[in-house]
Formats: sequence, C-alpha cells, structure tokens
Amino acid sequence: MKKHSLKFLAIAFVLALFGLASCIKAQSSTLVTPALQSSIVNAPNAKLEGTVIRPIQKAKVEPEKTGWTYEDEKGVSYPVFRSEAGKLFYFKTSANTGKDYKVYIVIAQ
Repeated sequence: MKKHSLKFLAIAFVLALFGLASCIKAQSSTLVTPALQSSIVNAPNAKLEGTVIRPIQKAKVEPEKTGWTYEDEKGVSYPVFRSEAGKLFYFKTSANTGKDYKVYIVIAQ
C-alpha cells in the first residue's frame, strides 16, 4: 500500500512541476513573435491588425454559365456552369430539403 501512494505522490509532483513550468513559459512569451508576424503578413488568407489576426473575406464569384446543358437519365436538362477552378457542374434540387446543391460532372476521355 505504501509503494502505491509513493508512486502516486511522485507522479503528482512531476505533473505539478510541468504545470508550473508551462504557466511560467506562457506568461513570459508574447502571442505574436516577429517571425510569426512576418508569416502572417505574407499569408494570403489572414491579416494582422495590431495584436489581432483576422481572416480576409474573399469576394464571392458567380459561376460562369457555359451555354451547355446536361441531360440526366430521366431526360431532365440542367444548364452547365464552370467553377472558379475550371470544373464543370450543374445545380440540382434536393427532394428531401428543397435546397440546391452542386453536382460536378466528370467527362470520360
């Protein structure tokens, strides 16, 4: 019984030391270091405003209409669009929720 309590006290002591060391380290370090600041300044999706990092919102780009149509196996035709990345898709309405979603088209070569 004495062995187990001694092991428990040793483990608790080591954990307490690690906790104390991490608290001291956290208080002494700054949130944004110069190296981190330079990488944030060069980041394409975030900007640094004082000590706050904010995401950059991209403007939504409307999909480009191609003029083509996609006909499914039931004979329903859908207009085909091209995404910003150049992928082809059409919009279909969900029978369950009634919301539109994109269906990407894979063209066989």
